[in-house]
Amino acid sequence: MDTRFSNQEAEQVILGTIIMNNIFYYRIADLLEEKHFYFEEHKLIWKRFKDVIQERIANEVTLKDFFANKEELKPIGGINYINQLKLQATGIIDIKDYSITLIKLWQKRELKRVLEESMDNLEDDFNAIKDNLDDEIGNLSFALSKEPRKIGDIAKEIIEAEHTQKELIDIGFSGSDKLIGGVALGNLFILAGRSSSGKTTMCLNIARNLAKNDGVIFFSIEVNDSSLVRKFITEQGSINPYRLKKGLMNQSELQAAQESIKVINQSKMIIDDDSSLTLTKIRSRIKRLSNKHLIKVICIDYLQLMTPEGKDFSREQQISKIVVGLKSIAREFNIVVIALSQLSRATDSRDNKRPILSDLRDSGAIEQAADVVAFVHRDEYYLEREREPEHSKYYEEWLRLYNASKGKADFIIAKNRDGQIGDVKFNFDGQFSRFTEEFIN
Repeated sequence: MDTRFSNQEAEQVILGTIIMNNIFYYRIADLLEEKHFYFEEHKLIWKRFKDVIQERIANEVTLKDFFANKEELKPIGGINYINQLKLQATGIIDIKDYSITLIKLWQKRELKRVLEESMDNLEDDFNAIKDNLDDEIGNLSFALSKEPRKIGDIAKEIIEAEHTQKELIDIGFSGSDKLIGGVALGNLFILAGRSSSGKTTMCLNIARNLAKNDGVIFFSIEVNDSSLVRKFITEQGSINPYRLKKGLMNQSELQAAQESIKVINQSKMIIDDDSSLTLTKIRSRIKRLSNKHLIKVICIDYLQLMTPEGKDFSREQQISKIVVGLKSIAREFNIVVIALSQLSRATDSRDNKRPILSDLRDSGAIEQAADVVAFVHRDEYYLEREREPEHSKYYEEWLRLYNASKGKADFIIAKNRDGQIGDVKFNFDGQFSRFTEEFIN
């Protein structure tokens, strides 16, 4: 048997991964066909998937009788072959890439067949041979293109498959979640703000909410893991951060800290404080940690501090490559990537300090690649830096505005590919590293 144009492992990975989680089937159902498999037993299994999944989940229980009784599967182990496929399964692959690999191998096999048939027909008219080759090769090329579809068919597919195809992640703030509409796995979420404006605190609050149910990796490039966990203890227990750091807590604070640790122990968050973080390291960490934890979200604080892997490029090109790489990671591992970003100083020169998309620092690629862009904005942050002298005629007006802005924040959804944009009002308690929604519409 000529196996030059086949990949048994890729076929097993696809089938095993679908047995473990049928959601992967829907990602390739409109791309991969039975004929693309080389091994006959895999063609049979794929066909069985299609039949079973229409009515129920295809897993080791519902497929047991098929594997045990199908004569064609007995030479490869019958029911025991399920376990072999499951050993090949992984929840972090880009299953579409594996499918494309199979299709390209099928194309080569078909091309070999077409050329061999043409050799047998060399006595035919040249133009007839050429036309036949053009048709056959054209059909092979079309196999990887996306065929245009009627809008009604697309709408029907969305309604029928939405409940199984798309998992949405809520950030844990009711009003914000209502506005955003959930962040889909595979999406890049950019959270931006000026330095010291509270974007790290907001990201930590979001990560805390998410880690109650889902695996989260928090990549902290600037702040070490101990400092981050102190923020969690401070926020959870409303403990004075200075006394916590200095070990000067009173009895009630010590008790609150112990209770905080109990809550934190239930968190599914992992902290990585590598100060030389690269895209390659992120991929490596996700692959390694996914063997033990179901990772749904990664947070990066922040992308301008990431170490570029191509240092001969301009700063804008470096950031562009990082952002595109993060988007690729989100899709590759089917996770949500939340990346913090600095804002440029353009807001300083404007009367209206409210950030806009063009304020994203270093690269327009940030806005282009992101599925969601949100800003943390506090008027208090700017007014503190624009304090008027008490003898100034503008002091009373400044004081009025400053007092009105204290502890207030806007969470601005400036881009949302699959939902609404708008603002949500928050209260900000810097002492306890805490954002809370002011009200919910």
